[in-house]
Amino acid sequence: MSLKIDLIHNGRAEGDVADRLINSGGDVRVLRPFIGRDGRHYVTANSGRYDAKGDPIVEARLTTNGATLRKDDWLRLDTVLLREKRQKLRAWADLRAANTYGGFDGFSTLMLENELVDDVGEAHVDFDGLTEGRGASPTFGLDGLPLPIIHAPFSFSARKIAVSRQGGQPISTTQAEHSTRRVMETVERMTIGTLLTSSYLPENLTEYRRAPRIWGYTTHPDRMTSTITAPTATGWKPETLVNEILDITSGLQDNGFDGPFMVYHGRGWTKHLGSDYSDQKGSNTLSERIKKIEDVQDLRRLNYMGDAYRILVIQMTPDVAEAVNGMEFSMIQWDTKGGMQKNFRVMGIQVPRIRSTLQGRCGICDATTA
Repeated sequence: MSLKIDLIHNGRAEGDVADRLINSGGDVRVLRPFIGRDGRHYVTANSGRYDAKGDPIVEARLTTNGATLRKDDWLRLDTVLLREKRQKLRAWADLRAANTYGGFDGFSTLMLENELVDDVGEAHVDFDGLTEGRGASPTFGLDGLPLPIIHAPFSFSARKIAVSRQGGQPISTTQAEHSTRRVMETVERMTIGTLLTSSYLPENLTEYRRAPRIWGYTTHPDRMTSTITAPTATGWKPETLVNEILDITSGLQDNGFDGPFMVYHGRGWTKHLGSDYSDQKGSNTLSERIKKIEDVQDLRRLNYMGDAYRILVIQMTPDVAEAVNGMEFSMIQWDTKGGMQKNFRVMGIQVPRIRSTLQGRCGICDATTA
């Protein structure tokens, strides 16, 4: 199973598939033709018209693009995509639920930019309001976030689909499950930081404070770092971790981030967090004790953390992290080899945007063992 993270450069693409995407403004539904009950081939796509609320009107249209699947077949594949998405994404799902940035044409946008400015100026206290203020000009900076297309392919032969249809058996969704799993795991690892993509180098690189790159929670250069004690260390007690998390939240607050905080942990902490916190109250686990810290929103495990004893403390606000949704994950279809091979691809544009101030302050603390 291959998975790719590609960029379309300068809005140029070659081939029938790419041309159709560009001509449709990145609407992947033009590559999802289905066979209607009347036997004719249709696609669902934006009509170019809008309803009273300003939302685009979607309609089914006849198409000359050959359809292979019935509408029920597409529904089966889409159900697989949704199921894998729910099973595999925790860091990404939390981020998207908290802060989503979307509503733009991600297919036609190579990079998002956001401008940073420092906090200048001063206030005066006097009785006549005539004190001269000191002039200060704000300093500006620019950050860039590349928007790659994340995709994974699979295919069926035309004969296999014909046999499936003749026997009345639905097509197998195994390949779709594998492709979806690879894509979703990639987004999760990008969010955590265990998958670091290469930087994108625009022509005007000097305008940016650093080379545009997709940073994760554990890789952003401005994140706070801390050292915690592994539960395997001599003398470790449950209150050791509680005190260290309190120190971390206090440090973030001193840096201007007041919470609430999401606390993530690696797989190594699982059995320790489920153990009794105190001998006096056996039902009070270490996990429950941490969740009672005033500024802690929740405590959750990340299966793709990498480091088994790593702890992440993150302020879940848009000024710290956002889930950028340039294109929802969808499956598309096209033919090759004279129509004898039916190709499919799970694809979308969804990446994390980790943010920091111009002074380099970030509301994330990455704590690792010594």
